[in-house]
Amino acid sequence: MKLIGKVNYIKTKNFLIKNTKKKQRKEKVDMKKADIKNR
Repeated sequence: MKLIGKVNYIKTKNFLIKNTKKKQRKEKVDMKKADIKNR
C-alpha cells in the first residue's frame, strides 16, 4: 500500500514538473513574441 502511494506520488510530481516546464517554455515564447511586437 505504501509503495503504491510512493509510486503515485513520484508520478504526480514528475507530471507537475513537466507541466511547469511546458508552461515556462510557453511563457518564454509568448514573451519573445510580445518583445518583437513592442519593437
